[in-house]
Amino acid sequence: MHKSKLLLIVFLIIFVSGVTLQDVTSNEPDKKAGHQKRTIRLYREREQKAILLLDMRNKTIQELMVTVRSEPAPEKIEKDESGEKFHSEKHISIILLGGLRASKAVNILMENLLYRTPPKLWTTAPISREEFYPAAVALIRIGLPSVNPVLERLHFAESGDETNLCAWILVEILGKELSKTKIEHSIETIKREINKQPQKLYESWELPIVRRLRKCSEEELNSIRERLEKVLELEYFENEYTPYVLEKGNIEEEIISIYSGSKGK
Repeated sequence: MHKSKLLLIVFLIIFVSGVTLQDVTSNEPDKKAGHQKRTIRLYREREQKAILLLDMRNKTIQELMVTVRSEPAPEKIEKDESGEKFHSEKHISIILLGGLRASKAVNILMENLLYRTPPKLWTTAPISREEFYPAAVALIRIGLPSVNPVLERLHFAESGDETNLCAWILVEILGKELSKTKIEHSIETIKREINKQPQKLYESWELPIVRRLRKCSEEELNSIRERLEKVLELEYFENEYTPYVLEKGNIEEEIISIYSGSKGK
């Protein structure tokens, strides 16, 4: 009798344990499915937020570009007693385009390369290149997308300021050695064009420049070659030169300093 009861109890324990184990194991797929659904939902939410932020960035860039286009550069730079011109929307928009690394804005920044901010009367400190030519600094901040347009502009620069700015931008982005190599390569290309011995294949970045060079007379080609050779003698290619990019501060600090009128004091 006791033996049969003992067997019955053992049977019941095994039966209950089996049912419980079955319930636990049957719930495992549901837990995994629930975890996967939560993970997918989180990824989708992150993706939607990223798309929203990118859309906001693109809209901001478009608005800044419209502002830069809508306000023409002054024909004559004059003293600015009020500081209003220095604080202009155009000036700040150019700085922000650089801060946003807006590669779409490279062309419009190139159009405003020589746009200058007027000297400030409330300081006796010299105006720095980066403060005087905000579009040049923006192109440097944007980086590699600026290189080809700047290099092409360097070939056909119409003034000393334009030549110096283009050389400065190249060195800041590519460094001294690579900038020097590209300019030397361009000089050799011009020599071949003068001697009517063009190379058969060109790098993609060279093609727009070569097309323009082939529309030039021999005298114009020699003038471009001489100018590029003089570029290599500028201070930016000297060992003592310290790149501006190693010294520039935070973009927010720069904007605050411009609004407060503290920069350059």
